[in-house]
Amino acid sequence: MAYWFLVSGVHDDPDRHEWIFFEVGLDLTRSAVFCNERSRAHYLNFQQFHNTQHNEKRRNMKLTGFTLAVAFATAKLATAQTPLAVDFPTGASVIGSSENGVDSFLGIQYATVGDRFSRSIQLDLPDDVETIAKEYGSNCHQAYPGLPEFLYQPRQEAEECLYLNIWRPSNISLEEPLPIMVWIHGGGFMIGSGADAVYNGSNLARSQHVMVITLNYRLGALGFLPQDDTGVGAMNGIYDQLMALKWVQSNAAGFGGNVDEVTLLGESAGGESICMLSVSPLAKGLFHRAVLQSGECRFNHWMRDVPNEDYEYAFEAVSNLINATGVVSLDELKNSSLVDAASLNFMSAAVGWSVIVLDREILPEHPRVLYEDPENIVPSAFLVGANSNEDTTFMGVSTDIYLQLAEFGLNESIHSLVGSMYGSQIAADVWDAYNAEDNYDNDVTAAFSQFHGDWYIRCPTRAFASHVAPLVPENVYMYNFAHFSITDPMMFFGLAPFVDTTTWSSHLAMNPFVFGTLDGWVHDFVNGSLTQEDWDLSDEIMTRFANFAKSGNPNVVADQSDVTPLVEWKPVPAGRNEITTSFLRSSSSSVEASNSSLPVLVFSLGTSQLEALPEKTHQCAAFPFDSVDVNSPSITNSSSEPENELAVDKQDASNDQATKEELEGALHSSSGRIVWNSEQKVVCVTGFALLFLLGF
Repeated sequence: MAYWFLVSGVHDDPDRHEWIFFEVGLDLTRSAVFCNERSRAHYLNFQQFHNTQHNEKRRNMKLTGFTLAVAFATAKLATAQTPLAVDFPTGASVIGSSENGVDSFLGIQYATVGDRFSRSIQLDLPDDVETIAKEYGSNCHQAYPGLPEFLYQPRQEAEECLYLNIWRPSNISLEEPLPIMVWIHGGGFMIGSGADAVYNGSNLARSQHVMVITLNYRLGALGFLPQDDTGVGAMNGIYDQLMALKWVQSNAAGFGGNVDEVTLLGESAGGESICMLSVSPLAKGLFHRAVLQSGECRFNHWMRDVPNEDYEYAFEAVSNLINATGVVSLDELKNSSLVDAASLNFMSAAVGWSVIVLDREILPEHPRVLYEDPENIVPSAFLVGANSNEDTTFMGVSTDIYLQLAEFGLNESIHSLVGSMYGSQIAADVWDAYNAEDNYDNDVTAAFSQFHGDWYIRCPTRAFASHVAPLVPENVYMYNFAHFSITDPMMFFGLAPFVDTTTWSSHLAMNPFVFGTLDGWVHDFVNGSLTQEDWDLSDEIMTRFANFAKSGNPNVVADQSDVTPLVEWKPVPAGRNEITTSFLRSSSSSVEASNSSLPVLVFSLGTSQLEALPEKTHQCAAFPFDSVDVNSPSITNSSSEPENELAVDKQDASNDQATKEELEGALHSSSGRIVWNSEQKVVCVTGFALLFLLGF
């Protein structure tokens, strides 16, 4: 849900602020107030969004960013497009468009789906055929049950949906091929598209002189339904991504791309996809560097072996899907005349679907095992990171419920999530690091939000970087995005009164900064103005990410004089270090705090909370993500109980027992679980675990 708020904004009709929403694993008819009267005042349309202090370069960026809205139903401006043809020796020709210094080729089909649930087949550009590539192709079918139309970007959906989009600077020379940056969207493997407006590659391609490619892949049951207990068909969505990368290797040179310099970028589920591709034998030679934003696959606490459960999770999910669609067998699910694709994916969400069973051809072992051997690792360099307060996005699912859970549920949450996996002592250590009284001046919302964001995303991401650093020495870089702007999902939910708007940055918030699409659509949905600092930070992020794509080093070079002088971004040392942080502030400061040995660049114009408290041990050190053996009982036994329960929080004890039980029930019903089966490698996603992958 948060994903569609970021893509499409919040509806401005005060009569439609209460609506039925979809929450995986919960009653689909449950009502929730997303835009309550308290937050309503923060949703105002405004017409004047240009900052008069922007320089000419920024005004040009604004104009281009504004034209990104042509992909949006609310487009207000369009500029003339010049037809452009790219011809191939085979007689194939692709007709795109040229506009504002950028050539675009949209909706190119890179593979065909064929039969439902089958592996996709890569397509080549047809010989002696002119392909028109001026409009996005159909989205893959995706599920958003309960969401009204204004919360998602309407676009045609189809089973044949495997399209990609290309942007490049105009007037390039094929003799000087461009580095290629391929974006894999997030969305919990259930929603999303490479055609979403926030992923428009125009500004990134033009400003950084790179080729940008986005793509679709199959989602939900259509992309991840296992056909039998061997896992066949269970990672077809990931296989689609492989087919797109093969297409890039076969065809991108004809568009001016350098197929020997391909960098993958992805956020949330997109980052998790790239993490898996980075140890897939099928991906060898298809890409060379990897950027993982708020998502990884090795240290996710839910990805743990559960022996003796075999095919149980996949079988249960498939059975639920069969029952929900009214058919009697898996073969009937394959029959499009009995179950149409849209209904199939709608129902896959209704039964809490997002299951990955290991396809041994794509991933022969658990990623935790594969990442132990440097020979398995495909890219030569990694850039990984997360946002400062990832969980805050999900406060918007229901602000009132979230605030109540924060008030009463931190101790219970730590007990159920950490204690059940690692035992009571680790849970006690985590409590010491996150309890509001000792760490957050009794701000329970801040403590609750920080813990959940760290547990699900930030700390596993940091552990991943620490682990792979010795495997690709001097080629792993870490960041923390800690900048608040009007593009943050918190603004859509009206949550500014409840958070620290100087350094808090929620899930999804970095995406428009990566693409330079800050003003492509946001002016229609929130009250406020973009600042010069927003644009400067976006410039810095685009420059650093593009430099990483070009050389594996994200530092700014001497001839990039239009970028503010920046601090040196140091790689993670190759030695295994505790997961604590040395913070380097970007853009506005060259101050470096050397309180530990693991450098992280903080993208922020303020002062991050952790930088402001250098004497405090970093909270991620409380989690043993990098200290547990692959076959440790603490991983293989997901149902084990801690030796002793944590003492009930003082705040819990003082509250009415019925209220406490109600809140704990809500917490349990929305807590996520993903289990990777050691025999069939089953991953099950429910509740918040799915939401944390959205964006996604």
